[in-house]
Amino acid sequence: MRHPNFFIVGAPKCGTTTLHAWLSKHPDVFMPHLKELRFYSNDDFFYDQGYQGYLNLHFKSARNEKVVGEATPAYFQNSDKVISRIKQTVPEQSAIRFIVLLRHPVERMFSHYLHACRQEEERGEFQSAVFKANGNELNSECVYVKESRYLAAAKTWKASFNRDQILFLRTEDINTLDGRQKIASFLGISVAPLLAQSGLANTQSHTRSRILAKLMAKNSVMKTALKQVLSNTVRYKLRVALTRANTLATSKRLTLPDSLQQKISLYFRKELEELEILTDLDLKNWYKV
Repeated sequence: MRHPNFFIVGAPKCGTTTLHAWLSKHPDVFMPHLKELRFYSNDDFFYDQGYQGYLNLHFKSARNEKVVGEATPAYFQNSDKVISRIKQTVPEQSAIRFIVLLRHPVERMFSHYLHACRQEEERGEFQSAVFKANGNELNSECVYVKESRYLAAAKTWKASFNRDQILFLRTEDINTLDGRQKIASFLGISVAPLLAQSGLANTQSHTRSRILAKLMAKNSVMKTALKQVLSNTVRYKLRVALTRANTLATSKRLTLPDSLQQKISLYFRKELEELEILTDLDLKNWYKV
């Protein structure tokens, strides 16, 4: 049985679905059909499946590929728990590689918000969600804001492994020659199949059926009932299938007004300047307005 030796760990809404799709088509790479396995971040999955169950469910088809991996963006912000569990289970620790994709924090926030709206988990206005009542301070308890604060998690990941085990990239880098060459070199695979890939996954979309979306929303009656009769793994696979079936891509792209994006970007400036040093990424376009 092959063990995973690389992980795409996040962050959410930063291009991990696209990179998973591209690497899944690479002859040197094995990745499970399902993305976001959440084994290391979800307590029920970790304890119910166990590591051997995780391997049996997702990696039994791996053969002689050079690298075997998975992509779960929830791993990034759950760094302490996930890193501890990976170190408990995966052999050959020094051979593991981690790819961390980071996106302009405000763009990521808005993308996350739109996703929540499609899932019927958000009904308020974007500004009402991310700002405090006074309208001048970001709401640090808002999940869209929390997930866009990368610095603390990035520090934990970098401090927990050797420098050559972690590759930080900006979302926009995966569409460049240099970015794809870095990914190929980092994983020890041929770059040619990556250069042949194009198109982004998880582009903006809308929901086909709001009724189905409501039934699938957190704490819905249907989800509560299914917990009584289906295992965590089966429920997850069902949710993924229903979400895909209920999603329709749209050519109309929603964006934030420049003035609002600039206003929010100022709140992230100090963290981004430190993150730039930590990751060796050029982030000036993210915080200079």
